[in-house]
Amino acid sequence: MAFVRYKVVKGKKYYQWVSNYRENGKHKQKVLYHLGPNTPTPEAKISEEKKQLAHYRRKATRLGQKAEQLLEEIFEEWRFNDRIPGGYVDDFVVEVDTQAMIELLESYRSFFRHHKDHPLPLWWCEEFDEYSRELKALHDLYMAQDFNIWEEECQMEIDLYKKVEGYWRVRDSQFEAEDKAFEHEENLDMLRDLQKRYT
Repeated sequence: MAFVRYKVVKGKKYYQWVSNYRENGKHKQKVLYHLGPNTPTPEAKISEEKKQLAHYRRKATRLGQKAEQLLEEIFEEWRFNDRIPGGYVDDFVVEVDTQAMIELLESYRSFFRHHKDHPLPLWWCEEFDEYSRELKALHDLYMAQDFNIWEEECQMEIDLYKKVEGYWRVRDSQFEAEDKAFEHEENLDMLRDLQKRYT
């Protein structure tokens, strides 16, 4: 037989769904499920879990659609950028360290503001070797154009990296919502199984 009991913690009631059983001739109770302070019955808990499951599924879907829209915008911008080889776009979005590249570009822009007529120093490529492909392309672009033009290009690039950062923030929120939905789905399955066995 299963029933609900509660315990008072710091003046607040916390409900538990429990079952009686005997062990070695002694009467004992087993907690089937901790219902929490706001759902005093298994039925109320099941109803709440359904609501939470639906909420996080909707949230995950909405965020997924927003992320796809941002990704399309990012791809569209890169399609018109001749510096990026075909097939590199997908890898770029997945692998690039956006914050490092933003800091790098801002430092690069600052350097050229003070050294407009200087070529790219060797120490720069050595220090940021993992970004050598991006740096070489930036250098070729900037040295070939008017200062104001390449500074504008640099800002566009920074804005794009920030957009990629925004994309991953949305994706991370989507993944969190999916994890929450999975958690509530598991809770709901467990409650339904207990309800079948003990009622």
